[in-house]
Amino acid sequence: MREVCDRLNMDSTTERICKAWQTVQGDLLHCYTLNIVEFHTWQAAISQNVSAQPKANPLSVYQFTNGQAIVNQRHEPVTLDVFGNELLCTLDGSRDHARLREYLMKRMNDGAFILRLDNQPMSDQNLAQEALDQVLTQTLKKLANAALLVA
Repeated sequence: MREVCDRLNMDSTTERICKAWQTVQGDLLHCYTLNIVEFHTWQAAISQNVSAQPKANPLSVYQFTNGQAIVNQRHEPVTLDVFGNELLCTLDGSRDHARLREYLMKRMNDGAFILRLDNQPMSDQNLAQEALDQVLTQTLKKLANAALLVA
């Protein structure tokens, strides 16, 4: 309610917020008794853990591929880094971590992004694979924490 008051440039004192919240609650209850609104709960299939074959929320993938702002299942806007952008559309639940790392390695070799060590492009493939393992783990954890992975 404080955010609503701030957006409307209204006084956002605690007393005013409590009164506004009571009004909203009363109006919703009244609408419910008249069968105007229906209340229900819904638990999104969000996964806070990274599975062996991670899968992204299909709506987020759709939003990304269509150039829209990405919104997670908690209705929060999400901004992805380069690796999140690279991975999101590939997380369809069919690839394990090794195949995802191979995908990132291929994309790096194709010039989609550059891994750097001491501000120099990483040329050693073994070092690049180790770095991509770390990046993959970190990125998948970020995607899970951003509620973009599904169970």
